[in-house]
Amino acid sequence: MTQDLGRYLGVPVLHGRTTKDTYRYILDRIDQRLAGWKADNLSLAGRVTLAVSVLNAIPSYAMQTAVLPAGICDQIDQKIRAFIWGSQQGRRRIHLINWETICLPKDQGGLGLRSARELNAAYHMKLAWTMLTNPDELWVQVLKEKYLKTGPSGVQVRRQSGGSSLWRGLRRIWNLTLSGIRWSIRDGRTTNF
Repeated sequence: MTQDLGRYLGVPVLHGRTTKDTYRYILDRIDQRLAGWKADNLSLAGRVTLAVSVLNAIPSYAMQTAVLPAGICDQIDQKIRAFIWGSQQGRRRIHLINWETICLPKDQGGLGLRSARELNAAYHMKLAWTMLTNPDELWVQVLKEKYLKTGPSGVQVRRQSGGSSLWRGLRRIWNLTLSGIRWSIRDGRTTNF
């Protein structure tokens, strides 16, 4: 049996455990972009603009449906940090501000970048919200039938090991998503007392 089913629409078709090698192509794409840019010729503002608009966008498509391994997310952040501060192959520069501060919104003193882990979680929260607000969509019905149960306090996640990569990502952020919403009773059909 083959272990690599290739990619469909740019995202790996997975049937087993994901590893760093599964998403290595994202790091390769970032390296290809960085190789064509001359960081020395750009100001800090220019490097930040490129990082926000291009480097943060490269992994976004894959992040929307899969949980990227923590090691890949950390390497993405590392490459973006190095580019922002002007580091290049064989020559490192000191990072003047810590990564957590850089990832703050601009109105809070940051540069508006987002860490790869936070971005991955945000995409999965968006999918969880879609599951809660559009229950008639086919993909939502399939996931609900397979992984969710309705209990006395509303929709609950079945404790089930494994599952698809998409489901593992949703399960990881499910309680955080539920903590950020408010229920409206309306006609009472979907409200559990």
